[in-house]
Amino acid sequence: MADNFRTLKLLSELRNKDTYNNISYGVEKKDDYTMSIWKGIVIDKYGELTTLRIYCGKNYPKESPIVELVSTKNKKVHTMFIKKYGDMICLKKEYLKKWIPASNMAGVLINFKKIVDKYS
Repeated sequence: MADNFRTLKLLSELRNKDTYNNISYGVEKKDDYTMSIWKGIVIDKYGELTTLRIYCGKNYPKESPIVELVSTKNKKVHTMFIKKYGDMICLKKEYLKKWIPASNMAGVLINFKKIVDKYS
């Protein structure tokens, strides 16, 4: 189970900071009391939407989440998502290798947006 109190605090911060422009995220299913599956949306510099699914395992935030690509129209994003886990196309681990327990999902989305904007 994800650290729910920490996650709720982060959601509160998300609503109050300009740092989070063009990213959005929330629990994918409203009845997910474990708060373990999230949907994130990133809008790149061209206005294209990329939707991600973020899986927070039982050791989150000690361990990084798994970030799955759900949809995008930005073809360059596909080149960043070449690691396959079964049928899932996920963010390569090197984008999460600097993960520390103080990291969070917003940071993942912000860094992802920076990468997309840089290479688009």
